[in-house]
Amino acid sequence: MAAQFLLRLCFKVEPGHTILVHAAAGGVGSLLCQWANALGATVIGTGLAKEKAAQAKDDGCHHVIIYKEEDFVARVNEITSGKGVDGVYDSVGKDTFQEDDAQVEIESEKSIDGQDSIVKAARPQGRYKKREREREREESLSMDIPQRILKEIFHGENESEAWHVEAPIL
Repeated sequence: MAAQFLLRLCFKVEPGHTILVHAAAGGVGSLLCQWANALGATVIGTGLAKEKAAQAKDDGCHHVIIYKEEDFVARVNEITSGKGVDGVYDSVGKDTFQEDDAQVEIESEKSIDGQDSIVKAARPQGRYKKREREREREESLSMDIPQRILKEIFHGENESEAWHVEAPIL
């Protein structure tokens, strides 16, 4: 359900999008990579070690960056020819959060996934600060409407089951 919420509701991944998934070999990251790949997105994943990079590649990442060994901002710019990505899914936080802003296009989204990011990272600065506040307000409004949440869960369950039949999760 977390992967469905992130990929279809926080930022709706479509064919042709390029996304950045931090902790790509983690529990949710692995599902994000597989599902986004199946949706037709180009997936750039990050990880801490070579073993995690290999797992992320197996899970559908087109490009993998070991962010403790490489400058992931420079690598993403290289991979995207300076364009940046359409969406960022960050469950790392402290080591990646501020640099994420350099990766997203003006109209892109950055999804914070997991308490580590919320606790460890500073608030966003600069051009994304206003959009970040707007998104928080929108999300808090949707969280106050139980009926909408139930519909989102039901829709997510149906969508994930339909996708699973077409391409089983590894």
